[in-house]
Amino acid sequence: MDFLHFSQTSIATAFLIALFSALILRGLWAFAPSLVRFAGPPVLLVGLYLAFYGASTIYNGWIDPMAAVAAADPELVGRTVARGRGRGGIFFLILKFWPYVCVLLGAVNVFIGWSALRNPEFLDYD
Repeated sequence: MDFLHFSQTSIATAFLIALFSALILRGLWAFAPSLVRFAGPPVLLVGLYLAFYGASTIYNGWIDPMAAVAAADPELVGRTVARGRGRGGIFFLILKFWPYVCVLLGAVNVFIGWSALRNPEFLDYD
């Protein structure tokens, strides 16, 4: 899988779309329910792209960017996170497990996109 090159811009765009896809589809359902079927394929493709990026990153050997910091002084890292009262903890976890987060978020988006294609009424949960 070395022939694949994912750009930072496309990964960031896909990640943001993936984060907000459920809200986008829900808002589209409230505005124009007939358009949900047309919004399903892009959400599905973004999910596949993100999951494939995460899988290829894992396959090509993910190097944890926090490994050197944690190996140097884990107590210092713990104190720094605790001093922020947990505000930065989720950021450190996402950074540490980035490819796995991408695969998980991609899988959720594939499910949302597939559900929007098969049965758009799943968005009507009022």
